[in-house]
Amino acid sequence: MGLGNQIRFNPPFWLVLFFLLTAGFSIKAQSQIAFDNEVFRAGLGTSVSATEVMETSSTVTVGQERVWKMSGPFGGDVAAMAIDPRNSHRLFVGTNDGQLFRSVDDGITWQRVKPGVKTPGYSLGIIHFDREHPNVIYIGATQIKDAVSDATGGAMFVSEDGGEVWREIEVMRGRSIRGLVQSAKDTNMLLVAARDGIYRSKDRGTTWERITPDNDPELRNFHSVATDPRDANVIFVGTTHLPWKTADGGLTWTRAGTKETGMIDDSDIFCISIDGTNPDTMFMSACSGIYKSTNASEKWTKIQGIPFTSRRTHVIFQHPSRPEVVFAGTTEGLWYTKDGGQTWSMGGMSPRRQVINAVAIHPEQPDRVYIGTEDNGILISTDGGETFEPSNLGFINRQIRVVAHDRTERGRVYAGISFDGANGGLYVSEDSGLTWQQSGRGMGISDVYAIHQSLERPETIYAGTNHGLYRSEDRGLSWAKVVKEKEAPVEPPKDQPKVKNVVQTRPQKATAKGKATPQSKTINKPRNPVIKKPVPAEPAPEAVPVDDSFDLQKQIFSIAPIYPRSSSDSGGLIAATWDGLFITRDEKKGWKQIKFDNPMHPYFNVVTTNPMVPGVVLVGADDKLFVSYDNGETFSPMTIAPKTLRILNVLFDPREPATIYVGTNDGFFLTYDGGKTWEQRGNGMRTSIATSAIVINPNNPDELYVGDQRQGGLYHSTDKGRSWEPIETLRLPSQRLYTMSADPFDPTGVCIGSFSGGVYLMNKQVAGRKRQIGQ
Repeated sequence: MGLGNQIRFNPPFWLVLFFLLTAGFSIKAQSQIAFDNEVFRAGLGTSVSATEVMETSSTVTVGQERVWKMSGPFGGDVAAMAIDPRNSHRLFVGTNDGQLFRSVDDGITWQRVKPGVKTPGYSLGIIHFDREHPNVIYIGATQIKDAVSDATGGAMFVSEDGGEVWREIEVMRGRSIRGLVQSAKDTNMLLVAARDGIYRSKDRGTTWERITPDNDPELRNFHSVATDPRDANVIFVGTTHLPWKTADGGLTWTRAGTKETGMIDDSDIFCISIDGTNPDTMFMSACSGIYKSTNASEKWTKIQGIPFTSRRTHVIFQHPSRPEVVFAGTTEGLWYTKDGGQTWSMGGMSPRRQVINAVAIHPEQPDRVYIGTEDNGILISTDGGETFEPSNLGFINRQIRVVAHDRTERGRVYAGISFDGANGGLYVSEDSGLTWQQSGRGMGISDVYAIHQSLERPETIYAGTNHGLYRSEDRGLSWAKVVKEKEAPVEPPKDQPKVKNVVQTRPQKATAKGKATPQSKTINKPRNPVIKKPVPAEPAPEAVPVDDSFDLQKQIFSIAPIYPRSSSDSGGLIAATWDGLFITRDEKKGWKQIKFDNPMHPYFNVVTTNPMVPGVVLVGADDKLFVSYDNGETFSPMTIAPKTLRILNVLFDPREPATIYVGTNDGFFLTYDGGKTWEQRGNGMRTSIATSAIVINPNNPDELYVGDQRQGGLYHSTDKGRSWEPIETLRLPSQRLYTMSADPFDPTGVCIGSFSGGVYLMNKQVAGRKRQIGQ
């Protein structure tokens, strides 16, 4: 559409003002989250910088000291939260990868509790402070990695010194802990909802007994538990199919909610909240919504006012000093009522897409509300839930899929984050990774798996996401999707006038009735001949080439440039995706899929090229390594081992392209002769490691680091992978390493992307010599 044809719209002043006000709020909210790493806002009474709370540690290996910094980006998923009822400045937060964080300044800054409970792969979904003993804290965990089923894999822990030292409650080992409550009537009694049963302890966790029957066809698959504050024997439990109740400590059980009493029959009961001031009033959250009873579960009424899409409520939290105020943390935002559930409002700074996993109220400041979220980390309100601000300084639970240093700008680093919704995408650091800023304008809500910087134009950056390929022309500040340009419509040729056949006929004469009839031949007289003029033949249409190119909308795991083999050849890009391998010679003309003879190779994890060997393309699939010598026109498999291997990463040596390093799901392999022979390296390294993180020191290509993404671990080589030394990583919050990038301006610096600990900065130095990261 040309400028002369654009539609002009002159909105009224009130609409312009409304837009500016709402847009300003949105921008403010975005910047509060995105730039929370730099300086926390004065709205919560502090101006602490990121470097003041950054976790730092060091290790010494073979006379070399490695300094580690857990730099962020701050934020991520919160699984549980609790405030010390006797020390309101102290809060604990649990993550979905077994990490425990503590704040001692009302949630302004956070520090990881070390060594914590040491449960990577576990979600710390329950934190409970003992009602009477100030230093006793309980944690319930559910295994989310390698669990046989959702009923197995879990643990329960207790600390008796305020969270410094933790021990596992052995009888609960292997049980998936979903709920925990301490009786207000008998504080010695603890009740635990494990997936396989309800367990009770009458001595604060020393001994336990199961109070639900074995293999009951209905009373099974437990979610939640609560007890009447007036009677420790009255217990309510939630299952995957409706709630149950016992009035005699578990000897007998009855349904506590049915369709006859007002509760939809297919309800999963996620949480139960009993009013401490009036225990006959209680709330239960289910997949079908929130239900309220005013007569101890005899009758239920479904709560109105919360949208149907927000029906999955993870937590119901009654205000400790304002019982008529109840908060509901749902899968689509925070909702609260000020009149006991009659009307509901949505909490500020809590978008509908935001998942709320925990709610807490400051015991001495009733308007100070904390929420633990997925993606956004910790949010704090100082006005009772009307507005929220993020408070994540020191808290990190981020999954980093790719990290890359800028080749020409010192200190500039890019990091791609996955599974963090609107707060994920791309982050940029301008100080060698010390602080980070979200930089995904134009990218929308995307997970970033690959980053490629153009060799010819360093300001051009490509990002491979779960929604296709994006390009930035300003080093990642703004983004546009790479799409095929629409060609201008071709005007069809004007039609040539057709020559009609001219036929001369004899005149007709009228009959008596006035109708014309053909005149009969009565005389032998020559007739005028019938003349037919020839019709010129229409030219045959030119063959239009079939355009089989398209926009790349796939989930992109790796991007590599195509290096021309000759001056007549063109460059381009090649992308490894979830649905195959794709190539473009010109982004404006779209992409084409590279066909493989074997249709069993749709999943490609990595693609690698090298300017020293133009035309050569190495591609890692889910079961094999492939090589092309003609820039992707044809491929053939490369056998690196007799067993089937999932290829996770492939790197060329920057000086000697015949040296190639391959990371697989079952070991690290290398070749020094271009793939003719392969070796599995294990000298000093575990042979069976999942190697997606490999980095070569650009200043000294003999030096390599390799990380394990499955079991965790880091290895270092100074002789091109012939021998290895393990690097101590037990102090890291997450030892599972996905990606690494060496600093081209600092031969001692490496950025490492982890499974749940964000970006790690590692610097090597001679033991005893101190230096600053980023020098």
